[in-house]
Amino acid sequence: MKIAAFCFIVSTSLLVYHYLIYPILLWILASFRKPIQTSESEVPNISIIIPAHNEEKYIGQKIESIIQSNYPLDKIQVLIGSDNSTDNTDTIVSNFAKKYAFIQLIPFDVRQGKIKLVEKLVALAQHEILIHTDANVILDVNLLHHLTKHFSNPTIGIVGARIINTEIYKDGISVQESSYIKLENKLKNWEGLIFGTMMGAFGGCFAMRKKLMAKIPTNFIVDDFYLTLRCMEQGFKSIYEMQAKGYEDVSNNWKEEFRRKVRISIGNYQNLIFFKKWLLRPFSAIGFTFISHKVLRWVAWVLIIVSFVSAQLLAFTSTFYLIIALLFWISLFALLLDRILRYLTVDALILRFNFHFYMMNLALAIGYFKYLKGVNSNIWTPTKRNQKNA
Repeated sequence: MKIAAFCFIVSTSLLVYHYLIYPILLWILASFRKPIQTSESEVPNISIIIPAHNEEKYIGQKIESIIQSNYPLDKIQVLIGSDNSTDNTDTIVSNFAKKYAFIQLIPFDVRQGKIKLVEKLVALAQHEILIHTDANVILDVNLLHHLTKHFSNPTIGIVGARIINTEIYKDGISVQESSYIKLENKLKNWEGLIFGTMMGAFGGCFAMRKKLMAKIPTNFIVDDFYLTLRCMEQGFKSIYEMQAKGYEDVSNNWKEEFRRKVRISIGNYQNLIFFKKWLLRPFSAIGFTFISHKVLRWVAWVLIIVSFVSAQLLAFTSTFYLIIALLFWISLFALLLDRILRYLTVDALILRFNFHFYMMNLALAIGYFKYLKGVNSNIWTPTKRNQKNA
């Protein structure tokens, strides 16, 4: 029983630290930090990199958001790589390219995968500041200014944008997913303010110096996190800009979102192994935020299992452990209750948050075992968005 008690204390303490103590600690430390000072005296030339595959629904609106931004168009180069799109993506981009010389379509007849596609687009980039952005993320008119203003500071290497979710429905998981993303945005903002170690720019939109563009392993899936860590390893800061707003509708269908999270989870473990040296440097800024924010998140499913099993073994040794064991079973029963209520078209948001938590950790567990089998390709299928049905 001593072993069970030890396992429970360690696993539960790590979970409490990750989900509660770490966010509170960042919030307190960030309250003593002033916003990062920037200079907008010089507007830099930028190259916007957009990988696309069958994005006819969004690509026109995306290009329009660039054109309608308040950034000088003569300082913009837009490179859109169409990864063997079979819809009207190429036609839509070509029509814009005929009207605007700074827009260029680079079509590929054979699927490249995002890593190879981005690599080829970056090679064509004419400017030092790169804006990496997804085809379905619509830019606020001020986003480009807010991202690029930080590069007047030579210590800044990468700047993450704030992605705001649209199309939120109560009947699926978009409320829960949006809430999770909002928390992630806050954590990344605080990490950037305190340490200059934002733990991973969101791939939907971020800016970085071209000279810091490290070669990404061809089978990697989560390239945005990889680029962020590689940037910091070269001695540059990674920060988050709350005013750089982009808009993206979040998935409402849990099955579609689960598929996406499993895929991302595979990429998380690729990054964990690649950057494992930071596990041995927990008192460095990078190591501390990497372990606290990401590593504990990626292994939370293991900690939950250990905590659950040890609590059951200890349930009849004290009232405390009995209550914990019962709480675990209540949370599991809530999954079934949520399913029943969903069948009856009753939406219980609190129960859905419980479901979302378990779904995320199950995706991590499945992603881990898929990672162990090996990753042969990073070719992606865009997540279905704007889904009314759960």
